[in-house]
Amino acid sequence: MPIDFFKDKCKSSSNSEEFGICDDIDNNTAIAYIDEENPDNWIGIVSNPNQFEASFYAVDHCVTINREDGSQEKSCDGILSYNNNLVFIELKKRKRSPWAREGKNQIIKSVMFFNDNYDINSFDKIEAYVCNQIRPLVNQGRASMLEEFKNNTGINLKIQQRIQI
Repeated sequence: MPIDFFKDKCKSSSNSEEFGICDDIDNNTAIAYIDEENPDNWIGIVSNPNQFEASFYAVDHCVTINREDGSQEKSCDGILSYNNNLVFIELKKRKRSPWAREGKNQIIKSVMFFNDNYDINSFDKIEAYVCNQIRPLVNQGRASMLEEFKNNTGINLKIQQRIQI
């Protein structure tokens, strides 16, 4: 049965020049969402200077992705969609490793399941971000991890808090 990644009940939207993507990480069942009013809560920060209408679709805790054995697969927090472009996003709030590698793996799984259910080539641009509120700027010593991600998905991965659309 196909997986619907674009459920209305999992959607939040904004066309603001800047907005945040939040996840109440302490609440294990809450879904990630767009927020325009509480910058202290923003884990990912979206710069939207052209004020595109952007929709964020929560995946984690909203879309059921099962492994072949029936257990639930870990997924990214959500997908930002604008102008036929997609941004897969994983949100972290940790100081210590391996948060970036875990985030990368969650996005890889999500992209693979997405690709099984949609024609990924029908989108103009696809990117992926692992955002960390506590570590917004990460050293670029992660070249092999970024290359591995590109080889597995065909998509560029960025490990930074600010997402430019």
